[in-house]
Amino acid sequence: SERERQRIFDMSLDMLCVGSLDGTLYQANPAWTRVLGWSAEEILGRSFQEFTHPDDVPATLAVGAELAGGRPVAGFGNRYRCKDGSWRHLSWSCFPLLDEGMVVSVARDITESRRTEQAIRSIASGGSAQVGAEFFESMALQLAEALEADRTLIGELLGTNTIRTLSHCAGGAPVAARREEPGGCSPGIQTAWGGSSLPL
Repeated sequence: SERERQRIFDMSLDMLCVGSLDGTLYQANPAWTRVLGWSAEEILGRSFQEFTHPDDVPATLAVGAELAGGRPVAGFGNRYRCKDGSWRHLSWSCFPLLDEGMVVSVARDITESRRTEQAIRSIASGGSAQVGAEFFESMALQLAEALEADRTLIGELLGTNTIRTLSHCAGGAPVAARREEPGGCSPGIQTAWGGSSLPL
C-alpha cells in the first residue's frame, strides 16, 4: 500500500531520493538529514551539483548523461557536502524513469569503509602507527555499532578491559592488541608490522 511504501521510504537507513533528469532533487527521505545534516527544506528544489565535491562534478555529470539516455547506474561513487562543511563518500544506484522524467536513486554512506580501505593501504605500505591505531579503532567502533553494543562489551569480547587498538611490545614495536598478559603481549598470535613478525 501507499502507506507501507512511505514507511519504508521514511525508515530506510540508506538515502533515498527522487530527482529530475537534470539533477534537481524533488523528494528525499530522513536519512539525508541524518547523514548530511541538511533539512528537507534546505535541499529540495536544488541541484545535486550544489552538494557535490568540485573534483567529482565531471564524473557526476557523465553519470547524469547515462541516466538521461535511459541507462541505470550502480556503484557510482562521489563526495557530498555536509551542512557542517565536511564531506561524505556516497555510493549510488540510480534508475531513470524516462516516461516520467525522473530518476529514483539510492545512496549509501561509505565514508567509514573508505577510511578503512585507506588505512589498510597505508599499513600495507609501511604507514605510521597512528594510521594503524585509527584503523583498528575504526574497526572496533564499526563492530560495536553493528552489534548495537558499547565499547566496553567489545573490549570484553576481545579480551581487554578497554578498547586499545595498539600496544607496544618487543622493545616498543607497535602491534595490534588483542589481549594483554602480565609481562607482555599474549602468545600464540602473530602480526606483521613494518616487515617484522611479532607475537601477540
